[in-house]
Amino acid sequence: MNESTEEDKNRDKNLNILNAPLSVQGVPVWMVMVLMVIGMIYLLNPTAGLLELIPDTLPFVGNLDDATAAILVWKGLQEIIEGRKYRCQMKGKGSDK
Repeated sequence: MNESTEEDKNRDKNLNILNAPLSVQGVPVWMVMVLMVIGMIYLLNPTAGLLELIPDTLPFVGNLDDATAAILVWKGLQEIIEGRKYRCQMKGKGSDK
């Protein structure tokens, strides 16, 4: 029974790494926000090529830069929503001591 409990804890820990805000993992909040803004600028770039790192015409790898920018925006939004909750919880735990 303890083995399954340990496996569950390891699985939960691995999921937490994927789902947790980056600030929980030690990345400064300001850096997450800067990366989100860079990702938004890259995705909303109307010139279609002025800032294109990998041309979209390349098969299989052409959209990797766009996917990376989308992930940066997603992680920034996650930081805004979930990171604030996490920081409020940590303040609450710190004041209880």
